[in-house]
Amino acid sequence: YGHFTTRQNIQFNWPRLCDVPDILDALADVGMHAIQTSGNCIRNVTADHFAGAADDEIEDPRATAELLRQWSTDHPEFAFLPRKFKIGVTGSPNDRAVTKSHDIGLRMVRNDAGEPGYEVIVGGGLGRTPIVGKVIRDFLPKDRLLAYIEAILRIYNLEGRRDNKFKARIKILLHEEGLDGIRARVEEEFERLLEEKGGPSILPDPAEVARIERYFAPPAFETRDRDDAGFEAAKAADPVFRAWCDTNLAAHREPGHAIVTISMKAIGEAPGDASSEQMRVMADLAERFSFDELRISHEQNVVLPHVRLADLAGIHGILRKAGLATANIGLISDIIACPGMDYCGLATARSIPIAQDIAQHFSDPLYARTIGEMKIKISGC
Repeated sequence: YGHFTTRQNIQFNWPRLCDVPDILDALADVGMHAIQTSGNCIRNVTADHFAGAADDEIEDPRATAELLRQWSTDHPEFAFLPRKFKIGVTGSPNDRAVTKSHDIGLRMVRNDAGEPGYEVIVGGGLGRTPIVGKVIRDFLPKDRLLAYIEAILRIYNLEGRRDNKFKARIKILLHEEGLDGIRARVEEEFERLLEEKGGPSILPDPAEVARIERYFAPPAFETRDRDDAGFEAAKAADPVFRAWCDTNLAAHREPGHAIVTISMKAIGEAPGDASSEQMRVMADLAERFSFDELRISHEQNVVLPHVRLADLAGIHGILRKAGLATANIGLISDIIACPGMDYCGLATARSIPIAQDIAQHFSDPLYARTIGEMKIKISGC
């Protein structure tokens, strides 16, 4: 089985050490890796799991996330930071990327002239000292992104504490030095970087940006009506399907399509876990119905981003047979939980049994829907 994480990754918790090289080799064959998934470095850059599909999007943030990933991977200057460093990007006013809980959060915005850029948030984080990130810059032009991120990281690398890992995150530095003080240092370093490196040399190459953006071009959607008679009839005929649609579907930017969230929170199961057979079922559904694309959300669920309304009833039937049709997205049993002491050597408490007990207590679907939206997150360390 695999465990889907809040960093939009997947963990395999029980491989034998001697099998790890073969696992990494197999992942590399399909363009996947485990680089910078731990350690005091820039971790994987996350983005809104509805990116490129949501109907409330200013701009698709995935190209930005990929640009940052390529820039930060094996970056020699930032391989040994005071502590781990996480970046999240969203292109929507509805912050599904939780940017204010990241070391750096980027929100795509437009200035008064209509030009796209970023609102830059710094110093967010959870853990034993949860802090909401603060806006360090209201608008950053897109072509200045790497320079500004580098300036923030340089100040953090120089000034962040290395004597106490519990006070080593940038959120603590921001709290101790103050936002205005850190902002002044960052802006000074930002201007120096632009001048010293000759300006354009530190900016993204437009050709490279265009190449990355092509990887995230919209799929070839069929032109369809906004409503689908068969879909509406299926909802009217099947209350179980209707309940699933009410919780597990989101509006799509293309008429006649929906975003499907597959819950990894079946009642009584470990949150975020999926068996190998369930993963094969989801991969097959993605290939058949969602342009061969699957995503992992920071809420430990799996997303089919581009599904025709006409296909939803059939998809739901397949998910039911695989034990993947739990209708609880956003409800009290849609609990985020880390592996805890069951698997993690850093944990100090078990989190999975607590999540299972809560979900079991509120297992009545009508009771859960009566309570309404309720988010619970459990950490074992």
